[in-house]
Amino acid sequence: YSINSRLDRQRSIKSRSVGGTSVRSKNSLVSEEDRAKVIKDCCRNLIEFLFTQVGVGALVVCYTIVGAIAFQAIETQESNDLNNQVEKTRTRAVDDLWNITNTFNNLYPRQWEQHIQSVLLEHQETMVKHIQEGYDELTVEDRWTFPAALMFTLSVITMIGYGNMVPRTHWGKIATIIYAIVGIPVYILY
Repeated sequence: YSINSRLDRQRSIKSRSVGGTSVRSKNSLVSEEDRAKVIKDCCRNLIEFLFTQVGVGALVVCYTIVGAIAFQAIETQESNDLNNQVEKTRTRAVDDLWNITNTFNNLYPRQWEQHIQSVLLEHQETMVKHIQEGYDELTVEDRWTFPAALMFTLSVITMIGYGNMVPRTHWGKIATIIYAIVGIPVYILY
């Protein structure tokens, strides 16, 4: 039964007593109806308030989970060739060092040292360039795990801006801007 049907039933029982007239006065019946209406309105307002807070909280949670899945999908689509480039650079440097050692080690120690210094310096400069481009020994799949992507989405909408992990693809950067424009106001509502 709904609350209205219960109240109607109680009213009809009261009105049937003693020859169809109520034992109570009409004033007491009106005040009882007003009290029931006030309680009903208070309950409705309380439930609306609770559902509003819970609804917005659930929206924030769902928004971050969907965002994490989206960023994980966007960022793992493009393979990062930086790991392959670093591996090739490392292999080339080791091969060069081996060839220099075979050629100059015992016969020409000064030339050996100069060539070794040259190869090592070139390798070091190349590695610095790769690190500045974002090389961190992790594959894209290792970097964008679900927990890491979830942490990224939370840092975006809460405006923490931790910055440990950032999108490297063009579409990931655009998605971050759109995600922040929508997500920050939703989070502020929460």
